[in-house]
Amino acid sequence: MFLIIIIILLTLPGIYLGRYLLGSYFNHITIYTVIWGGMLFFYHLGFIKYYPLSFETWTYIIVAYLSLILGTITVLVGRNIFNNHDSNNTNDSPVNYEFLYSKKIKYVIIIYSVIGLFSGIQHWMILLKMYGTIPNILLHGNEIYRMRVEQGIPGLIPYIQSFSYVALLLVGMYAAAKKSLPWFVILPFIGVILKQLANFSRAGVLLGFVMFISSYYLTKNIYSIGTQNDFKKKKNKNLVLIVVILSLLIGSAVFIRAFRGTVESFSGSSRALNSLHSNLLISPSIYLYMSAHVGVFNKYLKLGEEESEVIGKNTFLPVYNFLSKFGIVKHFRQYQRGYYIPVWTNTGTYLRELYADFGIAGILIVPYLLGMLVTVLLNLADKKKSIIYLSLSVYLLIIIIFSFLVMVSRLGVYYFSLIITLPTLAMLVKKTNINTDNITLQNK
Repeated sequence: MFLIIIIILLTLPGIYLGRYLLGSYFNHITIYTVIWGGMLFFYHLGFIKYYPLSFETWTYIIVAYLSLILGTITVLVGRNIFNNHDSNNTNDSPVNYEFLYSKKIKYVIIIYSVIGLFSGIQHWMILLKMYGTIPNILLHGNEIYRMRVEQGIPGLIPYIQSFSYVALLLVGMYAAAKKSLPWFVILPFIGVILKQLANFSRAGVLLGFVMFISSYYLTKNIYSIGTQNDFKKKKNKNLVLIVVILSLLIGSAVFIRAFRGTVESFSGSSRALNSLHSNLLISPSIYLYMSAHVGVFNKYLKLGEEESEVIGKNTFLPVYNFLSKFGIVKHFRQYQRGYYIPVWTNTGTYLRELYADFGIAGILIVPYLLGMLVTVLLNLADKKKSIIYLSLSVYLLIIIIFSFLVMVSRLGVYYFSLIITLPTLAMLVKKTNINTDNITLQNK
């Protein structure tokens, strides 16, 4: 109980520190503080009798957290110094977010959503060929999940679902600009959910939700565009869409849990946790996902039985596996070794990957670079009104949000969606600027 009180007392100042430094509660320091403070709180709550964290584990957790803050402060101090020296300079860089008001972005969102939807449909068609009927697919959910983890589903077109994530990023920006949720916000969510239902996986659904929320709030914070009354005027419409989206997300998570055969009885779990065995929303497995990962990192450090074969293998896993297709390096497994803590699970926070890839230097330097780069990109997005810088900050923020679970750059869709995002935004900005320039010339 004493340790829980300490965690709470240290978490609260971190929340306000992010707000003080960055001017909004939706910032990488506050988010990191809440996520890690919450995970450590639940870990020590005692619903599962996890093994105690070692002094080494605590040291790395604290060092990574302080490095993230220090990277942010470095940029803020440097910005103040250079702004003072350049106070007479004017910023005449073009504002390039006008496309958020154009019809072009709506068309791109819908097209990308349809492509992402095709990925989910194709996946289900393959499963139907393998199992015959949808009830048979559901009955073999656990088998399909294991097949995907161990060898993959044959015949799938890889990474097409990346278009759904790009659509979610774009619709988040669009909704922030309009101060209203458009009807087509549901389309990319349906694409993501349909695909993840076929995978019997919840991680992709969480990634889609994080992509949308991050894009929406960073756009809202950086560009004070539209008016608050715009959102209030469409309150009923927005409320309906929010309810529909949340219902889809929660419903898909419950569906996957029910048919994947998720274990809800863990050794070392308390009577209070076991009583939630049949609860649809709050279950032992949900508690496990909210708390266990730091324990895996702790056990990984204690045993020290894994050696990194190449530098950056985990952080840049999709890159290495792409190169493996040409025989340059060998192919590495997507899924990691599990540890007993006293529950078998394999995700050990992003600190596990950083330590495996770069040693202690990774835990010290990478969070520092993350804090620094997110702050730099948001500053540039604000100063230059650049949607490109804003989108890059969204992708870095996603790494921070998923840091409690895994290094999200292990996922191929992370890189592929980024590769699609940058040229898409560049095209939209260029087209909009050309049209704006033509209108200006005609008016002259």
